[in-house]
Amino acid sequence: MPKESPREDWMREKRELETKVAQLQTALREERRNSASNSDPALKAELESCLDENLQLQEILDRKTKELNETQSELTQLRMEREKAESRVREMEDHLAELQDELRRENGSKTDLMSSQAQLMELSQLKHKLEETLRQRERELTALKGALKEEVASHDREIEALREQYSADMEIAYDS
Repeated sequence: MPKESPREDWMREKRELETKVAQLQTALREERRNSASNSDPALKAELESCLDENLQLQEILDRKTKELNETQSELTQLRMEREKAESRVREMEDHLAELQDELRRENGSKTDLMSSQAQLMELSQLKHKLEETLRQRERELTALKGALKEEVASHDREIEALREQYSADMEIAYDS
Protein backbone atom coordinates (compact mmCIF):
# COMPACT_ATOMS: atom_id res chain seq x y z
CA MET A 1 0.00 0.00 0.00
CA PRO A 2 1.51 3.37 -0.99
CA LYS A 3 2.30 5.72 1.84
CA GLU A 4 -0.40 8.34 2.42
CA SER A 5 0.48 11.97 1.91
CA PRO A 6 0.36 14.13 5.05
CA ARG A 7 -2.90 15.67 3.81
CA GLU A 8 -4.51 12.26 3.14
CA ASP A 9 -3.30 11.03 6.51
CA TRP A 10 -4.68 14.14 8.20
CA MET A 11 -8.02 13.87 6.35
CA ARG A 12 -8.33 10.19 7.34
CA GLU A 13 -7.62 11.09 10.98
CA LYS A 14 -10.16 13.92 10.78
CA ARG A 15 -12.86 11.58 9.43
CA GLU A 16 -12.09 9.06 12.18
CA LEU A 17 -12.33 11.80 14.82
CA GLU A 18 -15.58 13.13 13.42
CA THR A 19 -17.03 9.61 13.43
CA LYS A 20 -15.82 9.07 16.99
CA VAL A 21 -17.32 12.39 18.15
CA ALA A 22 -20.65 11.55 16.49
CA GLN A 23 -20.67 8.11 18.12
CA LEU A 24 -19.87 9.59 21.52
CA GLN A 25 -22.59 12.21 21.14
CA THR A 26 -25.11 9.54 20.15
CA ALA A 27 -24.05 7.31 23.03
CA LEU A 28 -24.29 10.18 25.51
CA ARG A 29 -27.74 11.17 24.25
CA GLU A 30 -28.91 7.54 24.43
CA GLU A 31 -27.47 7.09 27.90
CA ARG A 32 -29.07 10.35 28.94
CA ARG A 33 -32.49 9.21 27.71
CA ASN A 34 -32.11 5.79 29.35
CA SER A 35 -31.01 7.16 32.68
CA ALA A 36 -33.05 10.37 32.78
CA SER A 37 -35.43 8.95 35.36
CA ASN A 38 -32.65 7.40 37.48
CA SER A 39 -30.08 10.18 37.52
CA ASP A 40 -29.79 13.10 39.83
CA PRO A 41 -29.76 16.77 38.75
CA ALA A 42 -26.00 17.11 39.34
CA LEU A 43 -25.32 14.21 36.98
CA LYS A 44 -27.67 15.69 34.40
CA ALA A 45 -25.90 19.04 34.68
CA GLU A 46 -22.53 17.35 34.29
CA LEU A 47 -23.78 15.51 31.22
CA GLU A 48 -25.04 18.77 29.72
CA SER A 49 -21.69 20.36 30.48
CA CYS A 50 -19.91 17.47 28.77
CA LEU A 51 -22.13 17.81 25.72
CA ASP A 52 -21.48 21.56 25.59
CA GLU A 53 -17.75 21.01 25.92
CA ASN A 54 -17.91 18.39 23.18
CA LEU A 55 -19.61 20.91 20.88
CA GLN A 56 -16.99 23.54 21.71
CA LEU A 57 -14.20 21.09 20.94
CA GLN A 58 -15.89 20.22 17.64
CA GLU A 59 -16.04 23.94 16.77
CA ILE A 60 -12.33 24.28 17.57
CA LEU A 61 -11.56 21.28 15.38
CA ASP A 62 -13.61 22.76 12.54
CA ARG A 63 -11.87 26.13 12.89
CA LYS A 64 -8.42 24.51 12.89
CA THR A 65 -9.40 22.47 9.84
CA LYS A 66 -10.46 25.64 8.03
CA GLU A 67 -7.18 27.36 8.97
CA LEU A 68 -5.21 24.37 7.71
CA ASN A 69 -7.10 24.34 4.41
CA GLU A 70 -6.55 28.09 3.95
CA THR A 71 -2.83 27.74 4.69
CA GLN A 72 -2.53 24.84 2.26
CA SER A 73 -4.31 26.89 -0.38
CA GLU A 74 -1.92 29.80 0.19
CA LEU A 75 1.02 27.42 0.01
CA THR A 76 -0.24 26.01 -3.30
CA GLN A 77 -0.64 29.55 -4.65
CA LEU A 78 2.90 30.44 -3.57
CA ARG A 79 4.26 27.34 -5.24
CA MET A 80 2.50 28.26 -8.48
CA GLU A 81 3.87 31.80 -8.26
CA ARG A 82 7.35 30.43 -7.66
CA GLU A 83 7.04 28.15 -10.70
CA LYS A 84 5.93 31.11 -12.82
CA ALA A 85 8.85 33.19 -11.53
CA GLU A 86 11.29 30.36 -12.21
CA SER A 87 9.89 30.00 -15.71
CA ARG A 88 10.26 33.73 -16.28
CA VAL A 89 13.82 33.60 -14.92
CA ARG A 90 14.65 30.81 -17.37
CA GLU A 91 13.12 32.80 -20.21
CA MET A 92 15.11 35.87 -19.19
CA GLU A 93 18.29 33.81 -18.91
CA ASP A 94 17.70 32.49 -22.43
CA HIS A 95 17.01 36.00 -23.65
CA LEU A 96 20.15 37.25 -21.93
CA ALA A 97 22.21 34.53 -23.59
CA GLU A 98 20.78 35.49 -26.98
CA LEU A 99 21.57 39.14 -26.35
CA GLN A 100 25.09 38.31 -25.25
CA ASP A 101 25.65 36.32 -28.45
CA GLU A 102 24.26 39.16 -30.54
CA LEU A 103 26.43 41.70 -28.74
CA ARG A 104 29.52 39.60 -29.30
CA ARG A 105 28.71 39.33 -33.00
CA GLU A 106 27.91 42.97 -33.48
CA ASN A 107 30.13 44.57 -30.84
CA GLY A 108 27.15 46.79 -30.28
CA SER A 109 25.88 48.73 -27.36
CA LYS A 110 26.03 47.28 -23.87
CA THR A 111 22.82 49.00 -22.85
CA ASP A 112 20.57 46.05 -23.73
CA LEU A 113 22.87 43.68 -21.90
CA MET A 114 22.87 45.82 -18.78
CA SER A 115 19.09 46.11 -18.95
CA SER A 116 18.75 42.35 -19.29
CA GLN A 117 21.19 41.80 -16.46
CA ALA A 118 19.19 44.19 -14.30
CA GLN A 119 16.00 42.32 -15.19
CA LEU A 120 17.70 39.02 -14.44
CA MET A 121 18.91 40.36 -11.10
CA GLU A 122 15.40 41.57 -10.31
CA LEU A 123 13.94 38.20 -11.21
CA SER A 124 16.58 36.43 -9.18
CA GLN A 125 15.69 38.57 -6.17
CA LEU A 126 12.00 37.87 -6.77
CA LYS A 127 12.70 34.14 -6.95
CA HIS A 128 14.67 34.30 -3.70
CA LYS A 129 11.87 36.23 -2.01
CA LEU A 130 9.25 33.74 -3.20
CA GLU A 131 11.35 30.81 -2.04
CA GLU A 132 11.78 32.41 1.39
CA THR A 133 8.03 33.07 1.61
CA LEU A 134 7.36 29.46 0.60
CA ARG A 135 9.73 28.16 3.27
CA GLN A 136 8.04 30.38 5.85
CA ARG A 137 4.58 29.10 4.83
CA GLU A 138 5.82 25.52 4.98
CA ARG A 139 7.12 26.15 8.52
CA GLU A 140 3.78 27.71 9.48
CA LEU A 141 1.90 24.76 7.97
CA THR A 142 4.09 22.31 9.89
CA ALA A 143 3.48 24.23 13.12
CA LEU A 144 -0.26 24.33 12.44
CA LYS A 145 -0.35 20.60 11.77
CA GLY A 146 1.48 19.97 15.05
CA ALA A 147 -0.92 22.19 16.97
CA LEU A 148 -3.90 20.49 15.37
CA LYS A 149 -2.58 17.02 16.21
CA GLU A 150 -2.02 18.12 19.82
CA GLU A 151 -5.53 19.59 19.95
CA VAL A 152 -7.01 16.34 18.62
CA ALA A 153 -4.97 14.26 21.08
CA SER A 154 -6.06 16.51 23.94
CA HIS A 155 -9.67 16.21 22.79
CA ASP A 156 -9.38 12.40 22.75
CA ARG A 157 -7.92 12.39 26.26
CA GLU A 158 -10.68 14.67 27.54
CA ILE A 159 -13.44 12.57 25.94
CA GLU A 160 -11.92 9.38 27.39
CA ALA A 161 -11.69 10.96 30.87
CA LEU A 162 -15.29 12.17 30.62
CA ARG A 163 -16.45 8.74 29.50
CA GLU A 164 -14.65 7.08 32.42
CA GLN A 165 -16.01 9.65 34.89
CA TYR A 166 -19.51 9.25 33.50
CA SER A 167 -19.30 5.46 33.73
CA ALA A 168 -18.02 5.67 37.30
CA ASP A 169 -20.76 8.15 38.25
CA MET A 170 -23.42 5.99 36.63
CA GLU A 171 -22.09 2.92 38.44
CA ILE A 172 -22.23 4.79 41.76
CA ALA A 173 -25.73 6.06 40.94
CA TYR A 174 -26.96 2.55 40.06
CA ASP A 175 -25.33 1.07 43.18
CA SER A 176 -27.03 3.57 45.49
